[in-house]
This record gives sequence, structure tokens and C-alpha cells, in this order.
Amino acid sequence: MWADIYYNALNGRTDDALMAENHRVFGMDNLREWHCHPLGDATSHVPCEAPEIDDALRDMARIIEIHYSGTSDGEET
Repeated sequence: MWADIYYNALNGRTDDALMAENHRVFGMDNLREWHCHPLGDATSHVPCEAPEIDDALRDMARIIEIHYSGTSDGEET
């Protein structure tokens, strides 16, 4: 499990994603406008405010702690 953080300085595109087994399990990005990809339904697009990077990383850490702690392979508990 890892955090995938992307920023394109040329166009301002930002993607923050929590990844497991090469799939996004949670994230947020500003493709077109800011939206979140919620845990449990990471393919959906839910409008949200632009996050600060420390808030995004804190959210990801909380998700790992609550849903993935104690697993070695990224499987949700």
C-alpha cells in the first residue's frame, strides 16, 4: 500500500491517491474540478474542496490505520 502524489506544474493538475495492489482505493484530484474518490467506491467522483497535502496524507494514514492495519498484503480488514 502506498500514497501516489502527482503534480503537473504546467497545467496545475494534482492527484492524491492511496493505492493497494496497483488500484486506487481512495483519492482526490482536480481533473476538470476537485472531486474525491471515496473508500469503498473509488471509481465514483464526489465533489470536494481542494485539500491541503498534509490533510490528504492524514486522511490516507487514517484509512490505513482503521481499514488496513494488521494486513501485509493491502487487503481491507
